[in-house]
Amino acid sequence: MKKTTSAHNRHFHSYILVMLLLLIPLTGFSQWQANMINSISGGEKHYKVYSNLDQYSYSFTEDEISGVVIVSPGINQTAILNIDEKMVHYTTCDGMMSSMNDPVQAYNNYKKHGEEKVIGTETIAGYECIKKELYQGDQKLFTQWFSEKLKFPVRIEGHFSENAYMQLENIQKWDLIPSVFIVPADYIEVDEQLEPINPPLPDK
Repeated sequence: MKKTTSAHNRHFHSYILVMLLLLIPLTGFSQWQANMINSISGGEKHYKVYSNLDQYSYSFTEDEISGVVIVSPGINQTAILNIDEKMVHYTTCDGMMSSMNDPVQAYNNYKKHGEEKVIGTETIAGYECIKKELYQGDQKLFTQWFSEKLKFPVRIEGHFSENAYMQLENIQKWDLIPSVFIVPADYIEVDEQLEPINPPLPDK
């Protein structure tokens, strides 16, 4: 006996297929990389950002010094690496050194002492973002466009000075390289004054 498929079932199967196709880019985009421009007081810094959605890392070159910042919010730790000198300084995500090297944590630290207001949604760089404004009293300090898909802001604007912003560009899927989030074993840990915390013993 020949089976027949009702119009209702055909529509249901088509609906399931469409939903599966929509889910593919969402589940497949678990890691990403992007270029980041961080503009402060008219000067621009250019970073490369890597994220696995749980932690993220910046790599940059400034004043001929190559650096990496590894931010791990889950354990409240930021590692700031000087690649040329093979040094690393550890701090908390809300530490001053972390805020100086990470515009996202700088925003989060201001949020602790202010009021964040959700304005609505807006698409930035092709990503639907939650638009937020951060106030201290009546003064608006920041506007942030946060992508839940990336778990990261696509843009942050600072209103305390002219031309202060952070912007992600050229956002792409990234094949995870675990070493991006690992401090090499031969790096020397230093304090904020760049003095070794556990200096090597002198040769006998």
